Amino acid sequence: MKSTLLSTLAAACLCATAAHAASMDPTSPYPTAGEVISLKPNGTSWPPYIPTASYTRQGNMLNFELDLSDGFYYSGAFGASPIDVGGLPPGTYTANMRMRTLGHDDAPPKYATSYFVVAAPYQPDAYAAPAQPFSYANWNAVLSSAYYVYPMSLRATVEGSVVRVAFEYEPAYPTSSGGPGPAGTTPYASVPVQGLAPGIYTLQFNGTPRGANGVTLQYAKTIEVRREARTAEFYEEASGHYYLTADPAEVNRLETPGSGWRRTGEGFSVWMNANVAPANAVPACHYYLASSNSHFYSVSNGDCEMLKSMEANERQGGKAFTGWASQGTAFYALAPVNGDCGAGTTPVARFYSGENGANHRFAVSQGVRDAMTNTSWNSEGPAFCAPL
Repeated sequence: MKSTLLSTLAAACLCATAAHAASMDPTSPYPTAGEVISLKPNGTSWPPYIPTASYTRQGNMLNFELDLSDGFYYSGAFGASPIDVGGLPPGTYTANMRMRTLGHDDAPPKYATSYFVVAAPYQPDAYAAPAQPFSYANWNAVLSSAYYVYPMSLRATVEGSVVRVAFEYEPAYPTSSGGPGPAGTTPYASVPVQGLAPGIYTLQFNGTPRGANGVTLQYAKTIEVRREARTAEFYEEASGHYYLTADPAEVNRLETPGSGWRRTGEGFSVWMNANVAPANAVPACHYYLASSNSHFYSVSNGDCEMLKSMEANERQGGKAFTGWASQGTAFYALAPVNGDCGAGTTPVARFYSGENGANHRFAVSQGVRDAMTNTSWNSEGPAFCAPL
């Protein structure tokens, strides 16, 4: 009886997959460079398990890993929750989905591929993606040009408060003509820029004509790099652990292919040092437990002092230290007051699991917070208040 039901459900899954191809779709119908973009899974045979949904990005290719319900077990931890992929430069993107069924490790995964377009701004000018970069985070300088440009020619340099981008263009091919440009040209282009300190910058594009007479083509715009930095959360499948960091070097290391870590799309605004933080922001202590490769953050003076005292006591007597070790201040953040977050902020909930070694997760989006409350992880309430 059970095997017959399983066969029937398996057949239903196959039919559903064939009839409705799975895809990752932008939550905005017409995403444009500069916007923060989120993608939502659609058309999967069974709902995805939200806590493990994650992805990696290589250029214009995003690879999503989703664990699906088997049709027998379902809870509030399953659903189609949007995944934040940040501010993308203009172009056509490929979203690959690798879907496995929970509890059926021997079953082959299912695959699906979909595509989406991030439009370039219509008005010829200089732009940043995202429009207001977070401090110290990598971003993209975007050019929407009045003439077809060679995207491979873009070169960015930073001199003080000026971000200069040199490029080559075709003076005989205005983009307003409606016709195609020469081979290897596009009406828009972008180039990565390494993270900058908070402040006001001039983004300046300087174009020189290629192969014909023409004038220097220049676009300039004032952009603001925000005082806030943004944390990034990663998930490691092998350990089932989550890791939160606001350190740009650490983010780059974790995003290196083969690291084993994938972004979850979760993150929130913090400040990297006291001189740019508001007066009511407090330092977040950071402790690391080597035995389980786990990290803990808190703005609670009680938490930080307790861990500081524990470390001091355990280090006495020359014995080998195996406890929580201080890593200093991770960032500055807003603290809940009596468990509540004020207007203009959203709570960042902390969850704890003792399974597979102690691990904490810090969830900010409503979908992920709701999903985590429907798992075996213990809710520890709001840990931070993130500015909206």
